[in-house]
Amino acid sequence: MAISVDLVSEGETKSRRRQAKDSNTIVTIVDRTSIHQIRVLYCICHGVADLDQQLFAMGLLPATFRTVETIFTFTVLNDFLVDNLECKTTGQTYYSKLQTITRSMFPHHVPTRYKQLQRASRQWRDLTNRKRAGYGHTGDAPSPSNMAIFSPACPQPGINLPDNFQEIYKPSV
Repeated sequence: MAISVDLVSEGETKSRRRQAKDSNTIVTIVDRTSIHQIRVLYCICHGVADLDQQLFAMGLLPATFRTVETIFTFTVLNDFLVDNLECKTTGQTYYSKLQTITRSMFPHHVPTRYKQLQRASRQWRDLTNRKRAGYGHTGDAPSPSNMAIFSPACPQPGINLPDNFQEIYKPSV
């Protein structure tokens, strides 16, 4: 997959599917450092991976898989998840920050992709949770209990409770 930069007019905020003069698709790529309007040339060679796999190999996650118009880098998704978890930053505030970083004088000229950020971040959180639970390379669907993270504070027989805990600790009612 080759990526080439396309110069876009200053006030370009249209959300319709756009094409460059050479008929290549122009997509919005959201990164931690800026929001870019870039022309993307997908590899169409015989035996090449699907579009989503090409994007994943480049460290990119599309907001949708049918018609790709917005792409998020793994870096921005990880950064948003950490900001959301540690700083309680909302998606709206985080995207507003990205707009300001991109064009500090005119952030309203930067395309709004807030809804796409919300969708992609939910998908990214699910993918990272599946990877942490060991389901990254299998086709098996995890059951709800398999996705739980081990907690050493929870009482568990044989781990942090003695085998005869029912005799030692009588229930008090």
